[in-house]
Amino acid sequence: MPSREQGITLSKALGQIKSVLTGHVQGMWIRAEIARISPVTKNRPVYVELTEKGKCDQVVASSRAIISPSYHKIMTKFTQCTGTSLSAGLCILIYVEVTFSQIYGFSFTIKEIDASFTLGELAQKKDMIRQRLKDEQLYGLNKQLDHPFDIRQIIVIAPQHAAGLEDFKQGTHALELHQVCKFHYYYSVFQGATASRNIIDALRLAAKEWHGHSAHNPDLIVIIRGGGAAGDLVWLNDWELAQFIAKKKVPVWTGIGHERDNCILDEIAHRNFGTPSKVIEEIKQCIVARAQEIKVLMAETADEVKRKLEHSRQFNDKHILAIKELAHRTIVGERQQIGVMQNSIVLDLRQHMSRHRLAVKQDILQTKELVYNLINQEKNKIGHDLTMTLSLSPRHLLGRGYAIVHDGDGKTVTSTGQLNRGDPIEITVQDGTIKATVERVQHE
Repeated sequence: MPSREQGITLSKALGQIKSVLTGHVQGMWIRAEIARISPVTKNRPVYVELTEKGKCDQVVASSRAIISPSYHKIMTKFTQCTGTSLSAGLCILIYVEVTFSQIYGFSFTIKEIDASFTLGELAQKKDMIRQRLKDEQLYGLNKQLDHPFDIRQIIVIAPQHAAGLEDFKQGTHALELHQVCKFHYYYSVFQGATASRNIIDALRLAAKEWHGHSAHNPDLIVIIRGGGAAGDLVWLNDWELAQFIAKKKVPVWTGIGHERDNCILDEIAHRNFGTPSKVIEEIKQCIVARAQEIKVLMAETADEVKRKLEHSRQFNDKHILAIKELAHRTIVGERQQIGVMQNSIVLDLRQHMSRHRLAVKQDILQTKELVYNLINQEKNKIGHDLTMTLSLSPRHLLGRGYAIVHDGDGKTVTSTGQLNRGDPIEITVQDGTIKATVERVQHE
């Protein structure tokens, strides 16, 4: 070993490491996740950053890898087998050789990619999501919602510039022009590691804005993509996105864009269509079918109303005739009854009047007799009262020897206290008046 004083150069040290690695480390198959990958450019190497994650998605290992231009064909083969291109987030099984550069350091050179491993990983991930949805009783939950009765308000989640979105919008023009229904668009990316989070954010924004002005849910949520590689569907096989959509209280229709390949969203959606165009066609058919149902119901209702009106008219005519006949019989019977009652009343009235006349005559005779007796009694009483009155007259008293004395003022003297000696007095007797003067007053 060289001494500390002498040392060796960096290039020699790295050269020794390279010789050790080259001599002792053979090519190997390794499993890793792509963290980043550079764009594919003709005649230039593709740089890949590989990672391994442990619990809580913590990175426990990472390394650089290179796909040389002469090996670009392995990427094409991978895409043909899996339907998706190499991109961040994919788990891959690769055959690598160790490369050590005295300038760039350690890296792997990728010689082969096992596409079947990635397909298995993707399928396993999808199976795990499906099973977890079933375990938590979320699988099929959205399918159990009632079909929207009247499709008028629709929320659309789609990539902003996707060709499938334009196809979808072509079918909406007539519906919006005639105000049959209204479409509310929210945009999101549908591929890459952030696809699921972007779609969830778009759905949350749509719900927030919708419930900001309406107390009711929209009629339908449409998730469409259209076009693109079938392998891009792998980004939609995400647990957070799947359970978020499964819990929606609004029917979710999907038109991701591939009829044979589908993602977990297609399985849990209320309805799944191959393309965005088929989604809008189904919406149109539902609206037309609903309109036809309403038209048929209106016609049936009109016919039923006519039948009921005719039945009611016949029923009314029949009962009106019966009522008239009953009324006629009742009136005739009542008239006869009234005639009998009138005769009875007249007879009773005559008998009552006859009895009343007799009673009146008796009352008149009794009254006359009573009045005659009262008159005689009053005459006798008046005669007696007159006799009594006459007997109390002053002249009658004077005729019996009594006299009336008046003082000088003409007042009647009833007491000796009214007179004094020498007072003039006037004494009235039966046949005249005597004037005198008081000589003496004697009190008893």
